[in-house]
Amino acid sequence: MAARSSATPLQRYPSDDAKATLRQAMADPENQTRYRQRQAMVELVSSILRQPRGVNRFRRRGVCAVRCEFALHVMAYNLGRAFLPLVVQAIGPFRS
Repeated sequence: MAARSSATPLQRYPSDDAKATLRQAMADPENQTRYRQRQAMVELVSSILRQPRGVNRFRRRGVCAVRCEFALHVMAYNLGRAFLPLVVQAIGPFRS
């Protein structure tokens, strides 16, 4: 009597092809270097929003409201970065 196989067939998801393409692209050392640089930039913004600005939780409910709130936080961050050179030029460098 032959034993029955209890193996289940693999289930494929629509995103599997995109993941395979990304894995293939990330095998290139140049792409790995570029991704590391991008990751450092994005993580810096995320940590700045979390710590000094106190954005640990969203105060609104719903995807649309959270997107708007996050956009406001990012806009404030970008405006601060854009105007910092002008402030330093006008009043001089900050001293502790």
